[in-house]
This record gives sequence, structure tokens and C-alpha cells, in this order.
Amino acid sequence: MAVARVSSYNGSPAIMIDGKPFPTMAMTTQSMDKRYLKSLGDAGIKIFFVICDTDWLKPDGIALFRKEAENLLEAVPDAYMFLRIGMHP
Repeated sequence: MAVARVSSYNGSPAIMIDGKPFPTMAMTTQSMDKRYLKSLGDAGIKIFFVICDTDWLKPDGIALFRKEAENLLEAVPDAYMFLRIGMHP
């Protein structure tokens, strides 16, 4: 499993994954379009924020998250995901 942390890199905060700095460009997605996701990966975007709404908001929220995560990893196999949980009690 990769280790991610925010660290200082050249005097600025950076996302470091396994000690390697990653570009600050990231994407929050709820896209099912694999071609679009692949084009983002091909352009160098490797960090994605994937939204997971609880079943309180969407009865199928967790199942939708799983499908989105699977689509993302099919399109960008070396993607890293930050889970963005919507807390809607």
C-alpha cells in the first residue's frame, strides 16, 4: 500500500506518495466516461478525489462510489484516490 502525506517540497506544500512529489493538479470526479478519465491520466493527472455519498443522501451512494472507483482504475490503473465522503445525516 502506498504511503501519502503532505510535506514541504521546495518550500511549498506538496502531496508526496512513497516519498515522490506529485503535481498539485488533481481531479474531483463523478464521471463514468472512461475515455475522459483516461485522457486525464494520459495528461499526467494521477490524483483523483472520488465522492462517496452515504445512503442517507442517495440510497445507492456506496454502490455508485464502487462503480466510479472501478471505472477510474480501469481508465487510469496507476491512479491514486482520495475518498471524499459526503456526510448528510
